[in-house]
Amino acid sequence: TANQIVKNFGQHLLRINCPKFSLIGNHDIYGGNINSSERSKIGLLEAFGVINLLKDNTPVYLEKESVKVQITGQSYVSDIDTAEDKLKYYCVKKDANVNCAIHLIHGFLIDTSLPFPHTSVNEIKDTEADITISGHLHYPFEKVIDNKLFINPGALGRITASKTELRQP
Repeated sequence: TANQIVKNFGQHLLRINCPKFSLIGNHDIYGGNINSSERSKIGLLEAFGVINLLKDNTPVYLEKESVKVQITGQSYVSDIDTAEDKLKYYCVKKDANVNCAIHLIHGFLIDTSLPFPHTSVNEIKDTEADITISGHLHYPFEKVIDNKLFINPGALGRITASKTELRQP
């Protein structure tokens, strides 16, 4: 059942001794309401301290030895790929004291152009994030522009077995 899968996944994540961050995706909410996530499986994982949900564009800083990383994120919102300004795709601002800024986004970021609402990596290439990691699109891609990495790891589990959806986590 879904509860058993989440239980097993949560137990596995708890064994990993490092902070784990996530965003709220479109399948983690009811009726497009971002505030309903606490009733979903991701809300349960957050409530038990298994994961930390990033709050929209509020930086989190991790530091080890002399390396400092800034992490920001934007959860899914229904207009994320139709907004003209695409501001949700940008990290607020890269702190001058960090070595790397990572921005997570749950939106339809893609490395090409499509005839429906999406955001092209070329539209946001001036972001201050060194690494932008996107979700929502189910197949993976990786693109580097001006020493900035734009990546989508793809979906870990899919219903179909098309060649574009097959991958190793």
